[in-house]
Amino acid sequence: MKEMILPMKIPVLNAYSAIAHEFSILSNYENAIPWFMSNLIQISNQYSGNMETYVNFYRPHLYWDCPWIQTQAISTDIINLNEKWNGNILEFIKDSIRLGHYVRVHLNHLYIPLSGKNHNFVHDSLIYGYNDSENTLYAADNFKDRKYSFEKIGYSEFEQAYKEKRDVGSNLYTSKYILLMKYQPDAVYDFNLDHVIVQLKHYLNSTDPYKDFISGCSQADSDFSFGMEVYEKLKAYLQRIALLQTDADVRGFYFLVTHKKAMLLRLEYMENNRFLNKSLNFSMNYAEVHKLSVMLCNLLLKYNATKQKSILLKVIDGMDTFISKEIDLLTSLIEHLPEAKRPVDRIGAIN
Repeated sequence: MKEMILPMKIPVLNAYSAIAHEFSILSNYENAIPWFMSNLIQISNQYSGNMETYVNFYRPHLYWDCPWIQTQAISTDIINLNEKWNGNILEFIKDSIRLGHYVRVHLNHLYIPLSGKNHNFVHDSLIYGYNDSENTLYAADNFKDRKYSFEKIGYSEFEQAYKEKRDVGSNLYTSKYILLMKYQPDAVYDFNLDHVIVQLKHYLNSTDPYKDFISGCSQADSDFSFGMEVYEKLKAYLQRIALLQTDADVRGFYFLVTHKKAMLLRLEYMENNRFLNKSLNFSMNYAEVHKLSVMLCNLLLKYNATKQKSILLKVIDGMDTFISKEIDLLTSLIEHLPEAKRPVDRIGAIN
């Protein structure tokens, strides 16, 4: 087969490449929507070291918690020792794609001209197709200006980018493993309102949903914050930046926009599927929270461009309004949700 391209769509969530890769696949399949709407509520960050502004969905089992995607971690030793591939990464990728597997692999973007990088930069890319006639791979990543996009990479460029990642900030994951992701059409997952309520409570109470189990954070709980506490950590970070008047890391704030978008989509889903009465206006009111998150992120970008302390102080003050609005809305939502476990038209209007 000279060419094969697996299904991809621009993802609805794209704060980080790991999220974007997953949703580039899932966005092709409506039957995966209930899983999305039932999960991805709690957030966390590790505020020690240089990770304090890295905020993400709290998913201790990130690569294995979605029933619609089968993920396998393949040691590069297997590729190197297998007689069929004998270390030929391109042949391994093409064989994997022919079997329906998307391939996640770390590449050094310095050797991918379209990325525009003039320095070593190793990042997580998703390969979803190939074309032997053009000697190109189809790849997705934050290639240009940190924006997620679908691009073509020449075979020779790819091989160099793959080879040159090994000694550049490499760790066990980036240097020793490749992830294969395959859509599972027979998976079953119904929308779980009880699970949504539990996660919302953990989010508001800043608690670890997996505290009674061994999880990614349970070995160093003092280094992690959850839910609303994350915003307090981000505020403290901004207050230090205001004193130093240095550039602010916007990653955590960009993620907040993604989180609010996910929450808004969830509310719209619950209203459209009669788990929540539309007349209560939860999605309409939460849209204002989403707008606030966008405004705060844009203000932070403006601060980085101007270094005007007054702009940064607006972001800090705006976060107080943002936090207060979300707490009030979600607290009220939890009070109404237990009454909405059955479709509204079966139980009448929710007061």
